[in-house]
Amino acid sequence: MPRTLTRAKPLPQPLRTFSPQPGGLVDVALKTDLTSSYREIPRLREWLGHLAEIADMAPADLFEFRLAAIETFMHMVEHAYQGDERGLIKATLLVRGPEVRLVLRDYGQKIVPLSEERNRVPGGRGADLFLIQRLADEVKFHTSLPRGTAVEIMKRLDRPHTDRAGRPR
Repeated sequence: MPRTLTRAKPLPQPLRTFSPQPGGLVDVALKTDLTSSYREIPRLREWLGHLAEIADMAPADLFEFRLAAIETFMHMVEHAYQGDERGLIKATLLVRGPEVRLVLRDYGQKIVPLSEERNRVPGGRGADLFLIQRLADEVKFHTSLPRGTAVEIMKRLDRPHTDRAGRPR
């Protein structure tokens, strides 16, 4: 499975519009490209499974993060590419201390974010975005890009970020 692993280096240049701030350090950065096909879901799920070992993420947190990521991916396939399997979705995963961020970037039609009414459960269309916002600690929609949309999902780890020996990083 193609992936790029970077440890304790400045954020890559293409992420300058996303959080954390450009030039900030991250513990780990992983990248992969996916096609806009529902057949990529098992691959995305497996790729995100690396979080368990890299970020020492609790199983419940990993489950919620994966579900939010898969819902975002499916939303992009359905709305940005309208089921066209030839589209590109770039995935970048950043681990920084107790925070894990995933940026999924498509190059299709713009995705309209959920309205500010966060306490009301939407019907039909928009239910997946409502679920994503409930599973993640923070969700950002970057819609001012020249083409497509980027969705950034952030999850805080329940326990302090530690190395295998239990020491704080």
